[in-house]
Amino acid sequence: FDLFLATRMHGAILALTAGVPVVAIAYEEKTSDLFDGLGFTDYLHQIESVEAPALTRSCRQALARTETLRQQVAARGASLRASAYSAAAGLQGVMETAR
Repeated sequence: FDLFLATRMHGAILALTAGVPVVAIAYEEKTSDLFDGLGFTDYLHQIESVEAPALTRSCRQALARTETLRQQVAARGASLRASAYSAAAGLQGVMETAR
């Protein structure tokens, strides 16, 4: 795909990991949290306030910046992945001491 317009967070994640630019329409906080964490708020719209001109601008901008966005996803994704593994290791330690 050239662009993925997402309303579902997991669809957005799948597209991002495939290197596809994503513009999201958030109806739940978790999509906003994901895009905030990636620094992609320019490509995030809230369902209560989304308007066609702004959505069109975001889509055009994402298409124009495809390669840059792929690089940013790779870099930020690695950081988020490391953070998740760190949290998982901490939880594993807690669970082992609780036994």
